[in-house]
Amino acid sequence: MKYYTLDEIESKDCDYNFIFSGRGPGKSTAMVNKLIDAFCDDGEEFVRIARYDWETSRVLMASWFNEVNRRHLEEKLGSGYTVKFNKGQWLLCDEEDNYNVIGHLVTLNNQDTFKSASFDRVTNIVYEEFAMLREQDYMVGEVDAFLSACSTIVRRRQNVKCWFIGNTLSKHNPFFEFFGIDIDRLGIKPGDCRAFRSSGFNGHGATVAVQFAKMVESDFMELSPLMRVGGNVTATTGIYDEPESVRDFKKRCFGIPESEFSRLIPSVDGAYMGKGLFCSLSVSKRPRYDDMRLIRLADVPYTYEGVLEKRWLNLSGVFNPIVSIDGYELTERQLKCVNPRTLFADLTEFNKFRLLDRRCVHAFERDEYRFKWQNFVDKWGYEDEYV
Repeated sequence: MKYYTLDEIESKDCDYNFIFSGRGPGKSTAMVNKLIDAFCDDGEEFVRIARYDWETSRVLMASWFNEVNRRHLEEKLGSGYTVKFNKGQWLLCDEEDNYNVIGHLVTLNNQDTFKSASFDRVTNIVYEEFAMLREQDYMVGEVDAFLSACSTIVRRRQNVKCWFIGNTLSKHNPFFEFFGIDIDRLGIKPGDCRAFRSSGFNGHGATVAVQFAKMVESDFMELSPLMRVGGNVTATTGIYDEPESVRDFKKRCFGIPESEFSRLIPSVDGAYMGKGLFCSLSVSKRPRYDDMRLIRLADVPYTYEGVLEKRWLNLSGVFNPIVSIDGYELTERQLKCVNPRTLFADLTEFNKFRLLDRRCVHAFERDEYRFKWQNFVDKWGYEDEYV
């Protein structure tokens, strides 16, 4: 087995660094070894970010420094040193219990508790488990909360880097959305490491590195027998799993003529998903699979005139989207791009629509459509309460 190292992504020397893979290659272990080296060699401290206070028990935080990290610490400083976690800090202790602070814990839901703290020696900010399985698992406004925490920690210093560590649970998350990381469009596969610069600031925007780490097992027999279960991709291959509704899009739609589909939402022609993606919203007029109707979200080839003539449901997450088509920039008013709130009289009406959606089989031509649509149907009615 060859465990993960930070060598390649460190060579990119970027401000924001995203590291993700299936479970087990040693991402967290490599990260903690880096933090040990930074303190032992240069006296640099770190901050670990967590979402909520209840995720940060003393036992859990203390176990972040595992047996491999403890051996690495012994190689650096000799025997007799250990790392303990107490009252929101990681402490490097000697045999006589003398200690130095090497790291700090910050929770996004309780930022007021550290606004006055000093982080002058911090050079690394680590966000473990940044990627979640479901959209509902993220905090509302999580990216803004993270950037606010970074502002408190960094101030105007130039020597701080952010590290995001996560598993391949879902290729869509608020941080990828914010930084413009699209796994499909970038074609990122295990073993790839890419870097780019954020737009704006006259070409001096923050730099971002993305690494899809390989799994360490060269043969499936190296896996624990408990992990050898069909469909357990996060712990085995580490490759993002393609949902059945996307994988079987053509199979589910094959042979059904357009005349057999009608508009899913009568008042709109389709949905605008962001990033220049428009899709149709249609439902079969009669049951197709197990006495269930088929909902289809399919690509819409668009032209300047064609887009202007239609009415779009705005699922992009942007209040006033701007779309470039053939050199023209179209604003929301020109697009006739409507907010979901205007389509339903009240939450009861939206819940009726949600029930219809759940009683249908789906076919999504792109995973982006599936992600945006499920987020809309599952979450929108709760977050945007009607007045």
